[in-house]
Amino acid sequence: MSPPDVASTPSAHMSPADLRSRLVDIARKDLPALVRELVIDRQQPHCFADDLTVFPMVQEHLASGLKIDPGGVRLVGSGCVGYSVAPDTFPRQFHDGSDLDFAIVSEELFDAAWDTLLTWGHPRRHGLYAHELDWFNRRKDEIFWGWIDVGYLTFPRLKFMRELRPLRDLRFRWFDAFQSVSGAFPSTHLAGRDVGGRLYRTEDQLVHYQAEGLRKLKYRLANASKKKEA
Repeated sequence: MSPPDVASTPSAHMSPADLRSRLVDIARKDLPALVRELVIDRQQPHCFADDLTVFPMVQEHLASGLKIDPGGVRLVGSGCVGYSVAPDTFPRQFHDGSDLDFAIVSEELFDAAWDTLLTWGHPRRHGLYAHELDWFNRRKDEIFWGWIDVGYLTFPRLKFMRELRPLRDLRFRWFDAFQSVSGAFPSTHLAGRDVGGRLYRTEDQLVHYQAEGLRKLKYRLANASKKKEA
């Protein structure tokens, strides 16, 4: 199987110019619908468009490693859309050196991690050292927004680590699943790429996160346009 031309501009979906135009007048309340059109409801991610069999196999591979339903494995970012929609890098095209960013949507994994944090935090939340409190507050902030950055779940000098073992085990399983992707699909454009992901509790929370990114992009594009006119 030969790798597709990943640097080609996507033609069957929303182009950077189309997205730029859509963002000009869109109301904030309509951004989630735009996310669904651009990312969530896309039938085939850009980087897998030349071989429709590969993406379902990748979904199965990650789902097996994480013990979730394959439908919860979503590709986001430039690998999905064909170009970056991040405010700092829009509209950089997906290319040979691009990472692949996945969103893992699983209430079961998310709630298990949440419950572990509650078990650890409830008895000692008023007696934590400064570095422990900082760590705990970061985790609470992530959970409030509906996501957990599992790949960055480290435990610097925390006490009562036994209660945090489920989080440690999740991180190991997460690392193994994502690190094995490129090797599991040799002779495809997955080989040699950095592959990572973030855990979301629900699809709606994934949509909210992506919509906030589009809001920031809209603001940045508007500011750039004003500077040109000045």
